[in-house]
Amino acid sequence: MNLIMLKILFFTCIPIGIFLLVVGIKRVHRVFNTAMLAEVRMSEESVDFEIAEAGRYAIWVKAPAFQANHLDRIRPAIYNSDKRQEIELQHNFLRPRSNNGSTGQLKLFTFRAEAGSYTMKLVEGSSLLIPLQGLAGSMLKEADTANCLFQVRKTTPPLYGLSGVLLIVLGAGGSIAGFVLGLLTEKIFG
Repeated sequence: MNLIMLKILFFTCIPIGIFLLVVGIKRVHRVFNTAMLAEVRMSEESVDFEIAEAGRYAIWVKAPAFQANHLDRIRPAIYNSDKRQEIELQHNFLRPRSNNGSTGQLKLFTFRAEAGSYTMKLVEGSSLLIPLQGLAGSMLKEADTANCLFQVRKTTPPLYGLSGVLLIVLGAGGSIAGFVLGLLTEKIFG
């Protein structure tokens, strides 16, 4: 294969890498910006909301960053208003989180729900996994509970965010490698 063909091959990795980078960024962005159905402040008791279509939903907590937020004392509970029963919440193994410097978001629970009316109540208990309970409140300053919000959102598939991160790494690596190898083709293969 001659050097011109190798240069063309390497330089075509740049637009392919940029495409993968854009798709990966969109996937990661979608994980954190799904449709919000309900929001309740930690200082409030409950909120009623409607679910239009059956599916998987998530409970996110949004609070000031680097402050304790009583997640070891309060947990959300979702009740089906039509059937008058509590919905089982599952802890997230892969907990997506984001932080913009002043506010942080953390995905706490996921649950399956049918279409209908629901109520989210804040009850006594812990929102954290057992090993984290003692550690959570001891390291940070006390929080203002008025700024801590629990949100119910439509959720994305669990591996959606991971595939987005993988596409970002592959896209950035492919673009950089294609550019560098395209410039150095003559020195490496010549």
